[in-house]
Amino acid sequence: MPSLLRSLKKRENDAWRWMAAHAGVSARAAGSRIARFFRASTQEITILLVPHTERPSRGLRIPLYGLVLAGTLVAGMLGGAAYFLLSAGSITRKLSVSDSAFSAVKTERDQLQDQISLFDKAYRGFKAALDSENAALGRTGAASLSGATGFPFAPRALFAKRPTALQEIEAASASLDAATGPMEEYGKAIQQMDQIKETVPAVWPIKDGAGHMSFPFGPEPNPFTGEMYFHTGIDASTYRSGDPIVATGDGVVVFAGVDGGYGRCVFIMHAHGYYTRYGHMERILVYTGQKVKQGQVIGLIGMTGVATGPHVHYEVIIGSQYVDPLDYLWSDTHATTVISQGPSDHD
Repeated sequence: MPSLLRSLKKRENDAWRWMAAHAGVSARAAGSRIARFFRASTQEITILLVPHTERPSRGLRIPLYGLVLAGTLVAGMLGGAAYFLLSAGSITRKLSVSDSAFSAVKTERDQLQDQISLFDKAYRGFKAALDSENAALGRTGAASLSGATGFPFAPRALFAKRPTALQEIEAASASLDAATGPMEEYGKAIQQMDQIKETVPAVWPIKDGAGHMSFPFGPEPNPFTGEMYFHTGIDASTYRSGDPIVATGDGVVVFAGVDGGYGRCVFIMHAHGYYTRYGHMERILVYTGQKVKQGQVIGLIGMTGVATGPHVHYEVIIGSQYVDPLDYLWSDTHATTVISQGPSDHD
């Protein structure tokens, strides 16, 4: 065993000596090559310039490393130019594709505008037919919700900005959908008023028929600005606050609270697509979701919201149309009496 260990130790020492000797040779060879490179880089190349005249020739001495550096710079510039040309071609192709996409979008936009024009024409035809039907039924002066204060249930803030073309289409479609069903009921309800007068808004909005109409339905000068505007209901007044306001037909209260210029307001849904609204109340005596009967007191006359005096602003709405509430009073005598206007108290 000792002889084996000595043999292994001897071989290990021989291997280390061989590696050290070869490492030294390799290091000396690498140093020699580096020295030769630096010596060669300091050498110069002479370029002889011979003129075509009798002037003497001149020599231009350039270090070898300078020549290598200049060649490297020239190669880099040529490579950069080639890359720029390739990139410019790629950008040109992308711009061409973008122009094609833009043309396609423009064509689609033009087609959409044509469709909007056709829809608008159809919608105007529908409104003309609806107005003709109203005239034939003796219901003149009906106002479209889209041209007045907005759909009854929509917050008024939604109509503060001018809508886009697509929003106008959506609003018109909603108006058509909302009006189609109720209008079918509209004709039937007009013919059967005597039979259904408890379920439609057919009485004067102030208890016991008190008061008078202080401002009519339709186009009238605005009391605040003097400019013409469409008054979407009538104003009924007794010259004082606190008189009882009644529901003009059986229904369900769908809103009871403050609504912008209407002040304290009650909104009632009746059968057959009818709605009524009562504004500027001093006090509300019903709550949302409550069922009410025709003639039931729902609030007191006041001047909350935008008003020039105590009164109730009263609206009748069918589907998506504001109509003249006086057309729905079943008592001709009472209708004739209240039409005689007193001093103007209105919103």
